[in-house]
Amino acid sequence: MLRPIHDRQRRDGSFGAPPYRPDKYKSSASIGDIAPIKDEYKSVVPIAHGLHSICLAWRGSGLETLFPAFSGNTHDTETGAQVTLRAYGKQHRELRHSYSGLSLHLRATNSGFLLTAEGIASVLLSGNRIDDRLVNPRVVTELEKRIQRQMLRMGVTLPWWATAYVHRADLASDVRCASAQLGHSILRAFGQLPLPHCQILQYGERGSTRLETVAWKLGSGLVARAYDRHAKVENKIGSEKAGPRGEILRLERQHRPDRPSREMAVKQFASADHGRMYSEPFAPWLERELVVASGYDEANAHLMRVCPSDRNAQSLFGGLVRLTACGENAFPDSRKQNRCRRDLREAGIAIDEFAESNVEIGEVIRAFLSPWGNAT
Repeated sequence: MLRPIHDRQRRDGSFGAPPYRPDKYKSSASIGDIAPIKDEYKSVVPIAHGLHSICLAWRGSGLETLFPAFSGNTHDTETGAQVTLRAYGKQHRELRHSYSGLSLHLRATNSGFLLTAEGIASVLLSGNRIDDRLVNPRVVTELEKRIQRQMLRMGVTLPWWATAYVHRADLASDVRCASAQLGHSILRAFGQLPLPHCQILQYGERGSTRLETVAWKLGSGLVARAYDRHAKVENKIGSEKAGPRGEILRLERQHRPDRPSREMAVKQFASADHGRMYSEPFAPWLERELVVASGYDEANAHLMRVCPSDRNAQSLFGGLVRLTACGENAFPDSRKQNRCRRDLREAGIAIDEFAESNVEIGEVIRAFLSPWGNAT
């Protein structure tokens, strides 16, 4: 089994791609001037974009008065649905609504008490727990009202002075693939896409080489994830209603400010540039070519096409074979190994023996980003 080139542990104990170098990888393209999708990739059609889930936060010294509401299991005073309590130590508790999935966390932090409310946007709007649609991010003000009403039914009453901020927002795009085979190959190709300083995590069905989710993670949490949407909803509605796996893919960007001072108020988030917010991690790849080849023949053909000389192509091809066949023992020291990975990335090539067809990552990302150029 060939191992993904960029999902390796570095000498310092971290994972992922070498450190981010803005002068090399920063793209000048903006979400408003994305080039047209190549003809051969028009079989990857954008079908939806918007907000998937939302996490609101309230901060303040008076929030500790809410702890009595987090003292035990209760129920929704309107629907009778079960509300379950979980305790994570003395000063961190969670209430979860059994039907809508709305999760409330109350915890003590170094800067005071923090209350968060997290849920799937479409479920909060429709009241249907199997609803997995993407909604317009500008409805976040309505989502705040729905969340506060449901919190009241769960026995949690916010202080009058509490102001909601967007703690996390998951923005996403869905694309429909012409075939399930193409969808599976695209998802595997995403496993070769490094994001700066991120660890790449891959999840799939046990005993199968087919992936269901590829996630990019920092120490503070997920940055993004790509997944087979039908595989995700299968557990909720059954395989017969979900549709064939690999047909619809979702690329999700988790917008998570790195400090409270950078969190937006709800009204401010509603009017923000969501297209730029979504595209930020992926935009550097719009102008760069990364081909994930399904075999050595395709990889060699690509290197012969892009390298300035046959000698250079042979050298890179030899490094690619050593990396994929020998793993961590491919080179005598980590510096040569990292240099080889960097040179291959500069040449725009990676390999995955389980991919069923070659995939140009940049064109696929273009399909995911293109709807956000006209987002309203």
